[in-house]
Amino acid sequence: MERERGYNVGDVSKARGIPSPVNVLWIARYDYEPEWRVLPHAHDFFQIVCTIDGRGTATLGEEEIPLEENVVVLVPPRVTHLFSADCSRPLKTLDTKFEVFDRDLAAVLGRVTSPIGDKTHVVRHLLERIRTEGMQRLAWHRHLCNALLLQCVLWLIGDTIREPAITLPESVVNDHDSVVCLAKNFIEVHYAENIDSRTIAGHVGYSPEYLSKRFSQATGLSLHAYLMRLRIAKAKEMLTYEELSIKEVAFLVGFKTIHHFSRAFKDIEGVPPARWRDRERAGVRQNIVISPGFENTDLTITKDGQAATEVRT
Repeated sequence: MERERGYNVGDVSKARGIPSPVNVLWIARYDYEPEWRVLPHAHDFFQIVCTIDGRGTATLGEEEIPLEENVVVLVPPRVTHLFSADCSRPLKTLDTKFEVFDRDLAAVLGRVTSPIGDKTHVVRHLLERIRTEGMQRLAWHRHLCNALLLQCVLWLIGDTIREPAITLPESVVNDHDSVVCLAKNFIEVHYAENIDSRTIAGHVGYSPEYLSKRFSQATGLSLHAYLMRLRIAKAKEMLTYEELSIKEVAFLVGFKTIHHFSRAFKDIEGVPPARWRDRERAGVRQNIVISPGFENTDLTITKDGQAATEVRT
């Protein structure tokens, strides 16, 4: 069994001066090709693996856990584990490694049982934001990454331990205006259809002018801007995880022409969709170290027994 290199958790919190109960070490998007596997190993920190697509198996100690879309596996410290993709298609994951300095939090987190369902994509979206912040490395990015991870950890605890566990759709979290919530939920269900402010207002039962003003006051966005941002967010998920052409993605998220889609995408993301997709794919199987000095050991091997690091794309 391999033992992965990392930190001694005992006194790193004080040494680094990070006022956070958690600390993100590393994150990556990792696509395991069919029959690739990770050799058995253990480490002194926690790990979250969020499955985006494909099928495979995770083994934690003596327990085998089936992997499929929207499944999260939490690996506690010092537990021997391995992962393997099945023979049908790539296993696409988001993978992060992190420390927990608060003993009570670590104890509760250690009792979380895998697998954990992520049908509302809460974990996926939080890990994607951590990965984006880690790639951009703007000011205070480590603090933001830790805050996002803490939110993820608390969600995992709440969804698996507390009774009853209540998970709200992302659209209604922190919203207090029931009319705005109703409009948001309608948009999220029908975003790919030919809808506009009049369609949304008709569903909610108010005039377009009144709803637009109320929506803007609550969210800071117009109905149209919110719809565009949601469509682009859905398009980014498709460009990241699905083998679709840009034209197919444009139509699937509700744009009538690829020209309109490309213009809206660039307005929001700063780059055209093709360039954004190329940049995203270039980051597959690339280490993003959040904590300086952390060394991640890639123990992935191909179906032929070759180190995956030798066949990176």
